Amino acid sequence: MRSFSSAFVLSLFCLHPLSADSQSIIEISTDYFTGITLDRPVNGPFFSYKPIHFSGTVSDPSVSLVRFEVYFNEAEDINSCGTFNYYRVPVRDRRFSHTLFFSNEQADNYHLQLLTKRGRQPYFSAGVVRSILIQENTNTSPIPTGFFPDVEFDARIPVEIATGQAIRVSGTVFDPTLSMIAFSFIQKNVDFRLIHRAPVIDGKFNKTIFFAHKTAGVYDLELWRYHGSRQSAAPQDVFRPINVLKGAGTAYLPYDYFEEVIITSRMPVVFSPGQKLRITGAVSDPSVSDIEFQFRFQFPSGYLGPSPGTTDASFKAVISNRQFSIIFDFPSQQQPGDYWLDVFLHRRDNRSQGPRTFRPITILPSPDIDGNGTVDLADFRALARAFGSSAVGGNFRFDFDGNGEVGFSDFLIFAKAFGQPVGN
Repeated sequence: MRSFSSAFVLSLFCLHPLSADSQSIIEISTDYFTGITLDRPVNGPFFSYKPIHFSGTVSDPSVSLVRFEVYFNEAEDINSCGTFNYYRVPVRDRRFSHTLFFSNEQADNYHLQLLTKRGRQPYFSAGVVRSILIQENTNTSPIPTGFFPDVEFDARIPVEIATGQAIRVSGTVFDPTLSMIAFSFIQKNVDFRLIHRAPVIDGKFNKTIFFAHKTAGVYDLELWRYHGSRQSAAPQDVFRPINVLKGAGTAYLPYDYFEEVIITSRMPVVFSPGQKLRITGAVSDPSVSDIEFQFRFQFPSGYLGPSPGTTDASFKAVISNRQFSIIFDFPSQQQPGDYWLDVFLHRRDNRSQGPRTFRPITILPSPDIDGNGTVDLADFRALARAFGSSAVGGNFRFDFDGNGEVGFSDFLIFAKAFGQPVGN
């Protein structure tokens, strides 16, 4: 017997294996947790990229949440173990369901504790399962549809995504107060975040997720929830890693990326200086009178323009029979670098942004690096010093193809422009 709170004493299911093989043989019976009856036993061995599904019934109808807490198995006392993650799973009509899922990087030995909550009362432990060994798998597989609490996806979410290739994520939320969910992809090593927001309409959501080539990398995926305009507290239902792999070819925004807008022409996410491009499309709402595309410069510090010395850009078109045609005209002196693109819909005097945002849109730099009007030897020396580096911070000035790296393809672009005035 071990005590976990002043109000609750619990008999623990303890494993003291002598080997990894014996650790993997485990059965959690249907009546193991106090006040909870599982639909079926949960049996090991457990592997990364293999769902571990829990569902069942609580005996007390006043229980509103079942909380799954996963701890690293680092000490005998669970209170001194490091928390890996926790998941707040709603209880409706006395039933709950949740799926644990681990990546190869998370293959380890854990404790699992389930707690129940009644109204505003504190959580009470329903039981602890010790020494759950997650063994590394040889293959990856997508995230289960029920991994994020209170959300059910129509299809599993891939853990590897190619840049330049769109994936459609749709599903159902069971909290009727939710107005929007957001998929937040975070690269912690470079403090970089990409957010894809999806409105919730009649309990349903769908969103196209898309990455530009230069955003390839390893991400954590967090799911954020919005009640009206209020964002939920920091989520603990996180999956890592999501590997965004660099694709090939020109990357174009998916035609249905922006809610209520369809782009019928191909829109690249990388623009050359001085480029003009006609974009055509349609809106779904007949009350929309105008559409506006606003490009805001993003500084390496994360600050968004405007600022002295920078040139943000905004292009607006009138809607006729729900159709629009607009020309993006970026002058040769347009500030090179990464921009946020916000799409606004105008209804009479009201300008509505909604979740229609994409980043980054890249304006390529000119091979005339020093700005003297000619691509010459001084520019070559500057490029040579940056060659082989990542196009972050000031090095975006040498990334002539917008792929996020200063490499051989940039040298080829520079070589074609060498000796030429900027206008050519």
